[in-house]
Amino acid sequence: MTLPSATNLVIHPTTRSAPPASLALSSRNAYLSPAGLAAAPTLYRALSAARTLWASEDGATAAEMQQAALAVIKDEESQTGGLVQAEYIELFHPSSFGPPAADERLRQADGGEGWVLAGAMRCDGVRLIDNLLLDVDVGGQQRPEADDA
Repeated sequence: MTLPSATNLVIHPTTRSAPPASLALSSRNAYLSPAGLAAAPTLYRALSAARTLWASEDGATAAEMQQAALAVIKDEESQTGGLVQAEYIELFHPSSFGPPAADERLRQADGGEGWVLAGAMRCDGVRLIDNLLLDVDVGGQQRPEADDA
């Protein structure tokens, strides 16, 4: 079995349902109840909250971005009586899969290779995964993932 690495994994924007849900399209969504389907966009909202910090003038550290995303999921968890549970929120370089330095301020268009912001949560017993590309070179264009991608 070959493990994913920067040499055998192609990174591209996630295919999503129409806004405002912008749910990552996955065969796993078929296992969600109506309540789970309504709560599933929480992961995208969580990643979007972290992206907002990253795009701010001062940028944010990975820890600040993780905290912002996890706060969105924890809020939904309390509102839905545990229908959703956070698993992880991580950032990594798309070419090396390496994480940012703990105190590194990450900024939009900082001239680097960008970041992949990835997360997972359980929703209605189903493990959902999602990611946002932050200034990652996709097809020769350096850009953040659009809200309606």
